[in-house]
Amino acid sequence: MNKQLLTIGETARRLGVSVEHLRRSADKGEIKATRTRGGHRRFSEESIAEYEKKQNLPTIARQRPQIANKKATPMPRKTRRAPTPSALERFEAELPNFIGDEEYLFEPVREQPQEVMNREAEEEARRVRKLKEYGMACIPYRLPAEWKVKVIAALEEQVTAARVPSWLSLFDQHIAVQGIVSEVRRSYEETVERQKEAMRKEEEAKRKEEEAKRKEAEAQQQADLEELKRERRVDELIRYAISYTKDETEDWDFASKCPARREIEKVLKSEVKADWTEEDVEDWVDEILEQWEEDKDDE
Repeated sequence: MNKQLLTIGETARRLGVSVEHLRRSADKGEIKATRTRGGHRRFSEESIAEYEKKQNLPTIARQRPQIANKKATPMPRKTRRAPTPSALERFEAELPNFIGDEEYLFEPVREQPQEVMNREAEEEARRVRKLKEYGMACIPYRLPAEWKVKVIAALEEQVTAARVPSWLSLFDQHIAVQGIVSEVRRSYEETVERQKEAMRKEEEAKRKEEEAKRKEAEAQQQADLEELKRERRVDELIRYAISYTKDETEDWDFASKCPARREIEKVLKSEVKADWTEEDVEDWVDEILEQWEEDKDDE
């Protein structure tokens, strides 16, 4: 059978003393008190009775005095039903009676037991581990292995109890973890884009270099063709000059026309140009032949 325990306020009213006086008496050991799990003082009927005896206080009756049964003719009684407690009375009966318990109102917050702190630390570590596992699940499948390692390192560094506190909702915690993964993925995409841009520039430079080489080769080929055309034109003009010289010196005597023809053939390659016409060749041959005739007449 459980003993009824009274609060410090109830006991003070019972003894007719102040709560502060009763608290000092309990601290001195003059009255025995027990503590609840919350650390509040509670007093039993025995401890109150002992305190009354020690302090020579008048004992207050705990119960109603028993009324002696008088021998009389019993009166017929009507059976009465026990009164039904009202809703307010039931509410007051269920609430703990803290009226006058100033110690409860000003009780300092005590440290939690070590096992509670250890359990909370384990739960926090489990929460952080779950968030890291969620971040691993958010890694894109096609992300290269070296960038997956970077995501794992970022999660290990940034997903902590301090950076992702437990007072955030689970949705906001997941958003924070997704932001960490997205940041690394964005860095990967920027790196890939820079590599592609560098490759495009390299290909563009190579294409321009090949285009320059091609144009240079075409220009060289064109120059060779022009040179070949000039050589062919010069050869044509030389042959025409020789033929024209033969025609012009056909009536000359053998001793005169052979040296004249050799002289013309000797200077043809150095004198004839590709931009000459047949008339220019004829004029040039005629000039040499006239000079040859004048020199021959002087002899």
